[in-house]
Parts: sequence; structure tokens; C-alpha cells
Amino acid sequence: PLPAHVYAPYYETYLAPRTPSITATSRASGVRYFTLAFLQTARKGSCALDWNGSASQPLDYYLADIAALRHRGGDVIPSFGGYSADQGGTEIADSCHSVAKIAQAYEQVITTYHVSRLDMDVEARSLTSKAGIGRRSAAIAMAQHWAARRGIHLRIQFTIGIEPSGLDQHNLGVVRSAVAHGVQVSSVNLMVFDYYLAHEPKPLHMGRLAIEAVTSAHRQLMAVFPGLSARRVWHLEGMTLLPGIDDY
Repeated sequence: PLPAHVYAPYYETYLAPRTPSITATSRASGVRYFTLAFLQTARKGSCALDWNGSASQPLDYYLADIAALRHRGGDVIPSFGGYSADQGGTEIADSCHSVAKIAQAYEQVITTYHVSRLDMDVEARSLTSKAGIGRRSAAIAMAQHWAARRGIHLRIQFTIGIEPSGLDQHNLGVVRSAVAHGVQVSSVNLMVFDYYLAHEPKPLHMGRLAIEAVTSAHRQLMAVFPGLSARRVWHLEGMTLLPGIDDY
């Protein structure tokens, strides 16, 4: 299993084959864990996953590379969605209208790569697709039950956007839906960048604003997870920071 506290930056599968392999990136950087971005369907209406929805990068594309990474003591977290998929309708919960087939796709990723953690990167139009949000939540719950019957503790994390003032109704709604469907949420990974702060003096103090954002989110998540202690909710929160210049 991955460590309880893990640094797992994005490996941009959508830049393959121009980027070095996952294992080569690990050797060069010292990073052992990666979030692989992103799995999506090739077209709207499809229920089949490829990396970046590309036939040249089928689901098993990284098998050998991940085996080599694990030999070095590392591991990966497959990530679903991302901005382009969520904007274009190829995020699988938006694309596929069968909850059972979405769950089967999640299960296929688990069995193909022998992973125990999946990341759901929900952005753009996926945030307002009530049908897709509901299908995703139901399919994850189904996959977790499937995994539990096989002795797999399937951890699910949601990667969502935030402002220093907290989560908006759409991002918070994704997490609320998952909880309402019985999903055991392991982490809420907050994208602490791309703030819409037009009048904030530049340059932005990104460290301070990240702390403000996760503190605001903590207050909100306490209401979403009323059975958890404040300390446990802090343990649910993750952060993705962007080194360098973001979109704003």
C-alpha cells in the first residue's frame, strides 16, 4: 500500500512518448510515487478507457514501466478525467451512461495494474453534470464493494478546485454526492492554484493562500463528514500545488 502521507505528483501521460518513462523520471527526480494523468474514453458515449482516450495508449500501455517503478519501491495512482476530458465529455462518468459499465472500467484498471487507489479529477463541465456526478458516485460505491469482496481496500481520492475562501457549491457537491452514495472517501485533494483573484496584489503569496484554502475547506468538510474528528478531516485533505506560473 501507498504511505499514509504521500507525495505523488502528476506524471503527464498525455505527453507520451515525448516524456521520459515513469521509471526514468523517478531516477532523475528521486520521486517514487506518481499520479498518472489521465484515463478517459476516446469519444462521447464510449465506456472503454485508454490513456488520454488514445488508441495508441491502451489501458495496459504502462504495465512494464510500472513494474520497473515498483522494483524501485514506487507505485502509482491512476487518475480519471482532467480538464480536457471533463470539458470534452470523455470523462467516463459523463461519457458512459451505464453505472455497471463504469464500475467495470474502474475494476479493470484495478486488476490490470494491481492498484488500490484511484483518483477522480473532476473539473470544468463535469462539475455541473448532475447525471455524470451521480453515475460516478454510484459506480465508485459499486467498485468498492467489488474490491472489498476480494480483500482489496480500495481508496478513492477526489481532486477538485478551490479558492482561498473555500470550495464552491459544485466542487463541494462532488464530494457530497460520493458520501451520499456510500463511497468511502480517502482523500480530498485540493488544487491550490489558479485562483480567480483579479484584485489581489501580484505576485500572489501562494503558500499563504494555500493554507487559507485548506483551512476554509476543513470547515466545510467537517459538515460533509460529521462523524469524523477535526484531526481525521485534516488527514483527508491533500494539496496539489503548481510550481511556476499558473493560468492566472
